[in-house]
Amino acid sequence: ESTDKKSFLADFIKENDVPVLVLNYTDDHAGIDSNTVEFESLLTSMPYEAVEGLENYSAEISRYYNTLPQKNGELIETAHTSDDFRAVTHSLSAYYPLKQMNDSCEKLVYNVLAPMLVMGEIYGIFGKRIFFDIARKYLLKNQPHDSICGCSIDEVHNNMPYRYNQAAEIADVIKEDFLSRLFPDKAVHNGEYFLYVYNFGITERKGVITVDIDFPKDWETTFYTNALCRAENMFKIIDENGNSVEYQLLHTDAHGEIYERQSVIPVFRHTIAMNTVLKPFGASRFKLVPDDSLNIKPEYCPPGILRAENKYLVLEITETGSISITNKSTGRVYRNINTYIEDSDAGNGWFYENAAPDVQSVISSGGTVEVINRGTLLNRFRITSHINVPSHGERSGFSRSTDYAELRISTMVTLRADDKKVEFETEVDNTAKDHRLRVLFPSGISGDSYIASQAFCFIERQRGVTKRGLNSREPESYEKNTSGIVGVRSSGDCLFFIGKNGFHEAGVYPDGTISVTMFRSFGHAFHQPKTAAAQLQGQLYFTYALSVSDEELFSEQLLIADKPYTKLCQTPENPSESLLSLDNRDIALSIIKPAEDKDGWIVRLFNPLQ
Repeated sequence: ESTDKKSFLADFIKENDVPVLVLNYTDDHAGIDSNTVEFESLLTSMPYEAVEGLENYSAEISRYYNTLPQKNGELIETAHTSDDFRAVTHSLSAYYPLKQMNDSCEKLVYNVLAPMLVMGEIYGIFGKRIFFDIARKYLLKNQPHDSICGCSIDEVHNNMPYRYNQAAEIADVIKEDFLSRLFPDKAVHNGEYFLYVYNFGITERKGVITVDIDFPKDWETTFYTNALCRAENMFKIIDENGNSVEYQLLHTDAHGEIYERQSVIPVFRHTIAMNTVLKPFGASRFKLVPDDSLNIKPEYCPPGILRAENKYLVLEITETGSISITNKSTGRVYRNINTYIEDSDAGNGWFYENAAPDVQSVISSGGTVEVINRGTLLNRFRITSHINVPSHGERSGFSRSTDYAELRISTMVTLRADDKKVEFETEVDNTAKDHRLRVLFPSGISGDSYIASQAFCFIERQRGVTKRGLNSREPESYEKNTSGIVGVRSSGDCLFFIGKNGFHEAGVYPDGTISVTMFRSFGHAFHQPKTAAAQLQGQLYFTYALSVSDEELFSEQLLIADKPYTKLCQTPENPSESLLSLDNRDIALSIIKPAEDKDGWIVRLFNPLQ
């Protein structure tokens, strides 16, 4: 038998004129093959040089570069025959919460923890590089392909949140240590308070930001309503140039708490929107001064159509929850924005599969509307809809149940002053099983292609699916891989979906409608016919934005619904400066981190436009 195998390999190499042959003697979801020793013996006995490791294969094959066939474009082509390898496209949308935790954790470790350590070393307050390595290793342990793809058994995926939490807790402890060392207890300076707001990016941050201010309980000027049902501190915000900063109160919490070492300190937390400029890679300082008047500017909200407007956009929501956005610079109106479409999913962690070809989808684009915040800086509405969907799939009949469950979807819609995007924060109470939920954004922008983001760049794809991909062994999907940004543009108009965390499957239909997979809940996993965890029962949260601009999309992705780190104290001597800046806004920041093998720091940049 060994002689036969040896002869087969020799004949194959000779007949196909193959200079280098890859023998990949591995498989996932499987133990060690009992013939491994025999296979290794067979290779060493043949009159060919055997080299271990794919990195060595790359060096070997590069010598034949000019004679190799070329294939252009993305390598995501689906399988057309039984001899082709499948692309396994829908693992992109399996176990959405794990992908959300992964993206959130990556940004926390690489975009907050790493630059914070660098900033701490520059200020000379600590050197704790080891914590970056530990947090990163926790993160990496969740990124083997079957783990992060969401196509393993429940036990594997149930263990992953622990590692994400460990990395997040390390970042949180470093943040507390960083702030406590920068702001040690000092004497009170005439009762003045200073708010420090941190920007870990290397470009200026302009516009409306949302921050929490933890006031002491004995703030000098506080307004109480006549019925004593609400209290609100009265204060002014002054920037470092002595200018008054416009702000809008969004929420108060009279029972807030902060923790310093073993102490619990009660605070009166105010969440505000403020219009300002933050210095790049450093802290911006603002003085808080007690005031004798409330910061209230009543805004009228007309009935019939709920409307918000800034100099770029008009946001309109009907009483039934239908959303439209107008781009004021071009006049184009985008209607029926943020429409949800639900259908069955009889697949698994690898593949989406509809229960039957004639099973219809459930579409919703409305609900009841609440006004949450009205003001000159930020307007926010909440739309709540209730959709009745089949409660589960009937596997024996390849159909959906005749019993129904109520799917509650609540979406917060926010428009900030001077923003070219509308933000969405959606909560889905998933009470159904064996189904998929997508969100649609009709653009009306004509064309044959669309733009999708990858790790460090944008690529152009054909809209819809290819003719060859329709009736293949592995049918091509409209939604394909992305790092969270998908959009269309033509003749001065553009519309881009920007997903904050967890969105990795999206596409564009031929009519210009952007389609984004939110989640899939399914009941089958490899070696586990009935998986419970993959059904994703309970509350699911999604954060994303819709932009009419194609500028600085990678930076915008980081800033959606973001609250900068802040510290309120009475010490004006603390550093308030920019340590590093980048003037070219076409260049995006990958990471600022301590060097791994020596003193110093690494700043890695990339150009997403090339």
